[in-house]
Amino acid sequence: MSEPDDATLPLTIEVPGKPPSLNQFYSGMHWGRRKKVRDDWHEKTALHAPDVSVEEYPVAVECVVLWGSGRRYDAENLAAGSKLITDGLVEAGVLRGDGPKEIRRVSLEARLMDGDGHLTRYTIKEA
Repeated sequence: MSEPDDATLPLTIEVPGKPPSLNQFYSGMHWGRRKKVRDDWHEKTALHAPDVSVEEYPVAVECVVLWGSGRRYDAENLAAGSKLITDGLVEAGVLRGDGPKEIRRVSLEARLMDGDGHLTRYTIKEA
């Protein structure tokens, strides 16, 4: 297995699907279901992640969820989805960690898009 290339920032990863809401994920979901959702999002993130590794730290993260039709969350409720993608990128080796030495700032944004479906656009930038 070869070493991943160094990432050029900004680096954007797009993960399709509707992320779980913070309320749903931590308040009312059974631990077994929460683990399955977590594992699914980590796997989905790894599938969409480039084979690169961020070398310049600390970074800032921008997480934008594009909403199609259906129920939409407020921006603060996007934190669970952002966290799942961050953890998936750590597992995939794109990020070396998610502590304050690595990630200095996280911003969350909810936007509407035309059509159906959902997409989370996760961008890693210089802090």
